[in-house]
Amino acid sequence: MQKDPLISALVGALFLGSAAILALGVVYHQNYKHAQKLSPQLAASQQARAIGAALASESLEYRQQHNATALDPILISVGVNPNAAVTPKR
Repeated sequence: MQKDPLISALVGALFLGSAAILALGVVYHQNYKHAQKLSPQLAASQQARAIGAALASESLEYRQQHNATALDPILISVGVNPNAAVTPKR
C-alpha cells in the first residue's frame, strides 16, 4: 500500500493548525489572567479621575459664584482653565 503525499500534507497541516490554536489559547489565557489582576487598579484610577474632575468642577463653580479670582493661579497650575464657561446644573 502506497502513502498518498496529499494525505500526509493534510495531516501535517492539521497538526500545525492544532498546535497554533493551542499556543494561541495559552497566550489568551495568560493575558486574560493578567487583565483580571489589573482590573482593580483600573477601577481605582477611574474613580480617582472622576473625583478629580468633580473637584475641578466644584472649584470652578465656587470661583464663579464667589468671584474668587485668587483661585486662578491654583486652577491654572493643575491644568484647569478658570476662564471656561461653567454650565449650571439643572
